[in-house]
Amino acid sequence: MPKDARVLFEIVRAPVRPVAAALATPLWAANPAAHDWSALGEAIGALATTQPNAARNLLAMVMPRPDTRLGATALLFLSALKGGDIQTWIGAEAAHAIERARGDLLPRITEEFRQAARNADEPLVGDWRFVPVPFWDGAELRPIRLFTRPYRGKNENDKPGKRIGTRFIVDLDLTRLGRLQLDGLVREGNKRFDLIVRSVELFPEFMRDDIRRLFAESCELVGMKGGASFQAAAAFVEIDATPVAGPGILA
Repeated sequence: MPKDARVLFEIVRAPVRPVAAALATPLWAANPAAHDWSALGEAIGALATTQPNAARNLLAMVMPRPDTRLGATALLFLSALKGGDIQTWIGAEAAHAIERARGDLLPRITEEFRQAARNADEPLVGDWRFVPVPFWDGAELRPIRLFTRPYRGKNENDKPGKRIGTRFIVDLDLTRLGRLQLDGLVREGNKRFDLIVRSVELFPEFMRDDIRRLFAESCELVGMKGGASFQAAAAFVEIDATPVAGPGILA
C-alpha cells in the first residue's frame, strides 16, 4: 500500500462487545432456552417443608450436586432427557410426592424437562447442542450450561470428515470464583481427553497443580490419557444459544 493512501472502513455487523461486558453477559444469557429450572427449585422447597424425606432422597439420589456421584447423576439426567419423560429421571415416587405437595408444579416441571429435551435436539450455530443441567449447590438449584458438538477429523481435502470424538463446554457461575468454563475434547479412537479450565482470574499455582493431579488420576481410572491447561479473562468461548435458521459458521 503506498504511503498516504486513504483507507475506508465500513461497519457491516454489530461491534464486538468489550471484554468486561462479555464476562458479565454471555450470549446464551439473553436466550430463554437458558432457563433456571425455577419450577423444580420450587418443588424442592415445597418437599423440604411438607415431605423432608422425599426431598432428601431427591437431592441425594437424583439431583446432580458437588459430590462423588456428580458424574453418575449428570449422566442419569442426560439419559432420561432423551426419552423426554420426567418420571424416568426423578422416579414415580418423587413425582407423586411433588404432586401431593403442590399440584401445580409437576406440569411446570414436566414442561421444563421437555423444553430441555427440545434444546438438546436443536443444533445451534457451529453444530453445538445446548442442555441446561440442573445442579444443587447445597443451598439452591442453579443450571449448569452444557454445550456439546461432534469433533470431526479432516479428509484428504482438508475438510471436516467423520466424527472421531466429542467436544464439550460446561459453563457455570460460582459464588467465590465467578464464571468458570470447562472446555473438554474427548477423542474416542486413541482414548484421549484434554481439558481447558477458564476462569475470570488465573487460578493460583497450587490450585492448578491440584486440578492437574486430580484430572490425571481420573483419566487413569477410566483408561484414558490427556492433560489439563488453564486460561483466564478474555479467553472465554461465547456460544450463541440460538437455534440455527440457516448455514452457520464457527471460527
